[in-house]
Amino acid sequence: MRSEKKRQLELALQQARYEAARAQRQYDVADPENRLVAGELERRWNERLVAVHNLEVEIDRLDAETEPPLTEADRERLIALGQDLVQAWESPGATSETRKKIIRAVISEIHSSRGLEICNWSGRAARMAANRAIGRMARQHQMLGLPGQ
Repeated sequence: MRSEKKRQLELALQQARYEAARAQRQYDVADPENRLVAGELERRWNERLVAVHNLEVEIDRLDAETEPPLTEADRERLIALGQDLVQAWESPGATSETRKKIIRAVISEIHSSRGLEICNWSGRAARMAANRAIGRMARQHQMLGLPGQ
């Protein structure tokens, strides 16, 4: 989410820099004798420069808020959780936001047509974890006598 916001800010900054450079070019070619026009062009140029500055400050603030890198213990714990997708999903500490991140990490796209859903998994590890999870759920349904989905 943070990277999406940063990407949007970077694109907005690129656009703002273009507009500031364009405003500068317009100001540079203005006839200095025409003070009204030159004054208006200078005002527009300054507005664009303020917009560039504000976006740069926002990007810097976002970078400063970036979470610190994972410790080795956190990394090992996450890898262990990744080995068992069901455990990560059903973990008492898993929030809905965490579950959404898990889904985004393991599913690349879903197609639905006439009641048939096709899920494309991201990478081999995700496919293997999903197959294990689906197998477990199917066995649980069988053990409980529940109809399959």
